[in-house]
Amino acid sequence: MYIYLGQQGNRPSLVFDLIEEFRQQGVDKVIIALVMKNKNLKVENGLLDDKTRKLVAQKVIDRMNAMEVFRNKEMRFYEIIQTQAVALANYLDGKAKAYKPYMPKW
Repeated sequence: MYIYLGQQGNRPSLVFDLIEEFRQQGVDKVIIALVMKNKNLKVENGLLDDKTRKLVAQKVIDRMNAMEVFRNKEMRFYEIIQTQAVALANYLDGKAKAYKPYMPKW
């Protein structure tokens, strides 16, 4: 297997592309839920304060451990990410004919 390093030469661009498949469900959904639930998210000097950072981090960790059905199998979200990384590697190595992306449900 190889990793395309892109124009920068030292940045693993493929990793960033792969994780983008999961950003909305793993982080964006968490932030939107906190805002919609009217949690007291505070910003100091343009950054989240310590209490807010800890809250967001814990909620993202909770999301990573949350169960969901993926391809007719119940899995934790982080396991889905691992499964997709292996599937992409297999596709790039020629061991699979196609790569089927993760399709989230809101």
